[in-house]
Amino acid sequence: VTADGGATITERGFVYALTSNDSSPTLAEVNGTTVFKEVVSGTTGVFSKAITGLSVNNDYSVIAFATNSAGSTESTVISFTTVNAPPTASNLSITGSLVLDSEVSGNYTYSDAEANTESGTTFQWYTSDSETGDPKTAIVGATNKTFTITASEMGKYLVFLVTPNQGANPGEPQQIISSNFIKTKPSVTYSSTSSITPNGATLNGNVTADGGATITERGFVYA
Repeated sequence: VTADGGATITERGFVYALTSNDSSPTLAEVNGTTVFKEVVSGTTGVFSKAITGLSVNNDYSVIAFATNSAGSTESTVISFTTVNAPPTASNLSITGSLVLDSEVSGNYTYSDAEANTESGTTFQWYTSDSETGDPKTAIVGATNKTFTITASEMGKYLVFLVTPNQGANPGEPQQIISSNFIKTKPSVTYSSTSSITPNGATLNGNVTADGGATITERGFVYA
């Protein structure tokens, strides 16, 4: 309000409506159904008001007004468009065996408040030395929902990051860290055959590495 006209400002605020309902709303048209009024306390000077409950991705027309004992003055009409709410990704998980040459999958639930179809969602796989996933290093070229583990990822945690998109307004990136670090198959050698008899022998082997996981079974196969 740049001037009070020589009398105390008794009310000031905004009048707004969906442009499709009223492209030039006025104080006289306020009805609380299609044309709305927001009052802001104060007299002269800058004023503002945050409003909620607007319709997503729609055009609105709005005016400012001020009233004193001589009457009301209304500003010119200004229009704005509410944005389309971004989609979200939730319920993230990583499925598949965390072992060399295994294919793992990143899974998530896509949601969009306006039921917009998913389009342009991006993915990125990372490795991390920490179970918290921080810091992490992007795996070059690993930008699909699935990823095949290579020797480079051995002993590290996997991180799957998804950025949901509906084609125009991407949502917040979300990530999940694998529940354990990547393991490899154990290393084993056949050492020798000893104590050979007409109907028996002693078989000797050596497990040289457990691959980062407890050995659950070891032994020999023969024919």
